[in-house]
Amino acid sequence: MLLSDFRSQVAALRFCPMLAPAGEVAAVSECDGHTLRARSVMLWRALERGCALDGRSTELLFQSTLDSISQAYDPYHAPVWQIMRAARTDAVATGGVPEPVAGALDELAKFAAPSVPQAKRIMLLGEIVLFGGDASHGKSLAEALRVAGHGDVEAWPALTGATALAFGDRELARRQAEAIAGGLANSVVEEVICDSPETFWALSSMFADLEVKLPDTIQVSLFSRLLADSGVAPEKSNRTVYVHDSRASYLLRQGEADSVTLEPGFRWQPGAKEELCGFGAVYEHVRVVADTAYDRREWDLWTRGLAKSCGSDDGLWMSYPEIARKLALARLDEAVELQADVIVTDSPLAAWWLAKNRQPRHPAVAWLPELFGN
Repeated sequence: MLLSDFRSQVAALRFCPMLAPAGEVAAVSECDGHTLRARSVMLWRALERGCALDGRSTELLFQSTLDSISQAYDPYHAPVWQIMRAARTDAVATGGVPEPVAGALDELAKFAAPSVPQAKRIMLLGEIVLFGGDASHGKSLAEALRVAGHGDVEAWPALTGATALAFGDRELARRQAEAIAGGLANSVVEEVICDSPETFWALSSMFADLEVKLPDTIQVSLFSRLLADSGVAPEKSNRTVYVHDSRASYLLRQGEADSVTLEPGFRWQPGAKEELCGFGAVYEHVRVVADTAYDRREWDLWTRGLAKSCGSDDGLWMSYPEIARKLALARLDEAVELQADVIVTDSPLAAWWLAKNRQPRHPAVAWLPELFGN
């Protein structure tokens, strides 16, 4: 969809100062231009004038995630992330993307097309390949699946196109999606196990948006569901865990955050429940496993559908790594305030980025399959 298709929603978002608490980047940059309201004003002016954004406005558009958290926090759940993605698509089409974004897209375009997988069951390492994860990441997932009773599974590293699409480059995203679909069509694969919520979302939803079709005979599964449904528990620890949800999990939600979460001090109100921050199987799977591995789990308002980005979402770590680093430190500091001993996430990219930026005062960071290791 084009930005012009969201004209009425952009107009309304200009008058939503109440969404400021959900501002991820604005909270760490202290720049008013990073607020949703400011970006909505810029987009509205461009729509009214029938012209492209200027250089600084375009930069502000890309110096953030796609801001799906504002969509979750909005009582009316305006399609914020679709609006921001459409605006970025327009910027790519006019050749007006900032240099850091152009550089990130160039890097994404260099990834080679995947080879044809040989096994009937494969692990699609869509996020792991993105940050150059080493063999240990694939081994961790393979070992967890084996312990959970799923036997040997072939690792298949391939970009899904999700990051390219987040940057607004639909053509690059489509090429990468078609490479996956083509590889699977020429294979004997019966089941694809995805390494993250984003990879699962790409195959189950994004491909259709890009008009890329997977073979009908292939089943697509999310690894966290397989681990949670297995009933196999990791070794128990007496430590306190905090679960971090990537923004991609929001795209797989089955329900939005309840409006009661907007009330001041919601977290400490009698009867406050984490499920009120958003619900869906994608949130439950990781918590089922985490609860069997740790004695205690802490949570705060910014969880599930309202989880703030750690900087690994929507390619921000590639284009503006310093902003992404500040987001990671903010999430790590929040875990310290909750007195968590470890942060667990079902996104390997989020785990890698948090671990890369953690300091001695911060909790340990673990990707969910690593709980089944030695």
